[in-house]
This record gives sequence, structure tokens and C-alpha cells, in this order.
Amino acid sequence: MSMFFDIRKYYKMGYLYNFFIGARGCGKTFSIKETTTDDFLATGEQFVYARRYDKEIENKKLQSFYDDLWREKKDKYKDVEFEIKNQTAFINGMPAGYFKCVSRGIVDKGINSYTDVTKIFLDEFILGKSNYRYLPNEPEMFEDLIENVARLREVPIYAFSNNVTQVNPYFLFYNIRFTPNSPRIYKLGDVYAENLNMGEYTAYKANTRRGKVLQGTQYFDYAFENTARMDDATNIRRKPNGSRLLASLTISGVKIGVWKSPNYGEYTLSPDCKGATINYAFDFSEVGTNQLLLNYKSIVIKRILDAFAAGQLYFENQHCKNIFLKIVKR
Repeated sequence: MSMFFDIRKYYKMGYLYNFFIGARGCGKTFSIKETTTDDFLATGEQFVYARRYDKEIENKKLQSFYDDLWREKKDKYKDVEFEIKNQTAFINGMPAGYFKCVSRGIVDKGINSYTDVTKIFLDEFILGKSNYRYLPNEPEMFEDLIENVARLREVPIYAFSNNVTQVNPYFLFYNIRFTPNSPRIYKLGDVYAENLNMGEYTAYKANTRRGKVLQGTQYFDYAFENTARMDDATNIRRKPNGSRLLASLTISGVKIGVWKSPNYGEYTLSPDCKGATINYAFDFSEVGTNQLLLNYKSIVIKRILDAFAAGQLYFENQHCKNIFLKIVKR
């Protein structure tokens, strides 16, 4: 049994939406290449491989797409010819897959027929610290891409990312949340998500010379132990009994309650905001009925920013913390 990720078992599970976060280099993208090649050679099934932006699927960049597959599985594919042109993967001269970008999901409507596509893959769906940004309403744009490809067919989706953070537009859109009782697997209806546990791969990588040098660093936890790079548990706790709801904040489409603790100077941000009589929005486009556009001179906002600076601002979960930190870093 290989220590690398193998997507085949997830094909058999039969969920429509599948999300995976895992350590770098554990074979997520490699498994896509191998299984889609095998499926095409056996049955003629095609695939769609999606990234966020046009520049990520430029033909020049795609020329090396199959290089690692050919290098690692040369004997298996010795009689197979791979070629990529016009953002299409050709195997033995026949179209086997299509490279698409989420940003053009609605633009490409009706351009092609994808009746032989049986799987859609989205790679690197979570962004880390980079020059890239999420697209506006990105999950909806991804749904446009799915609609263009699948139409009335039930084509399964497989999305992959390194474990950067569990707070991202896709988990928010599809309401995916790992819990203390189920920290690695989420499943509800036709949605499945897994924080991959690659124990053998992790142990092997940690025992390399580089792994030994990096042990004890935050980067080791992320790249070797599959710990979310941008997530940490500092100041995360339940709001104390006797806390009082002051207001709600709408940030990136998510409502968060601001609670005053009975302990002097302490505040908690919580997903619980039911009954708030004062409601703020951080962006003009999110201002709704009975909501005020954020004014940083507001006493409520001033109090939570002062509490944050003093280390007295707490969060009931990682979602609340990461969403708030995005605002602080603006």
C-alpha cells in the first residue's frame, strides 16, 4: 500500500461534492493525473481540471503537467503519448481532458459540449499568503463552471488544497465545518470533506534531513504535520456565562455577534448573534435592512478593537477569528 494519497477510494464513496485538504507533496494532484489517464484509456472518460485564474492554465505552464506522471510511471505508460494544446489534454491523439479557470465560468457558457466528462477537479481552492486573491463570489463562479460542463448530469466534484486555513469561501458557501467530535471528516447530504491523515507519509517526511532541521517551526507543522498554516487556537474559547449581546457584524457575508463578557474589558465574537438590535456591515454591498455601514468611531467597534489590542478579545471558533483578522489586516 502506497504512503501517498489515492483518490480511487473516494470515487467509490459516491458523494457529489468532495473537498480534501492535506499536507504538501502527499500526491493529491498526482493521483488526479494517474486516475484520469487510466479512466480515459479504459473507457474514454474525460475530465475537467480547474484553477482560479487564466494565467494558471496558460498552455506554456501546462506543458509540464504530465512530466511527473511520465517520470514516476514510465513503464506503465511507455506506449502512451501525452500532449497538451489549446488548454486540452490529448492522450494518444484524442482529447482526454480540459483545463478551465473559475474566473471564466460564465464567459465560457455554451462554447463546448462536455458529454464525456465524468469528473471535475478544482486544485488549490484555498489561498494562502500570496499575490493572488479570491474572486468575488468565487464559489458561485465555480458553480457557473460546473453548470457549463455538467448541465443536467450529476458530475462529481473533487476539490483539493494544502491545509492553509479552514476559513475559506468554499467551506463557508457549502457550510463545511469540522468539529471537535469530528475534526477530520465532514459529511452531510451530498457533501464530503476530509482533513487528510497521511500518517506514513508524514512520518517519512519528518525523518528526512530537511524535516529534522525544520522540526519545532510553524512551517513544519503546516508542511509536514498537515496543521492549518493560518489557524491557531489562541484566544479561542466559549463566551462566559452572563455575557451580553451588543451588536452583530456582517463580514464577507458572515454574521458575527459581539458579546460583552462579565469580566471587565473582555469581549467575545461568536456565530451567535440572534436578537441583536444593532447591526453593522463592513462593506457597502452588504448593508441590508436595519443595518448600518461600519463607522470605526462607533463605541462598539472601538471597544472590540481596544480589546483586541489588549489581548482581551476572544473568539468562539476559528471561523470568527480568521474572518475578524481579515478586517484588522486591511
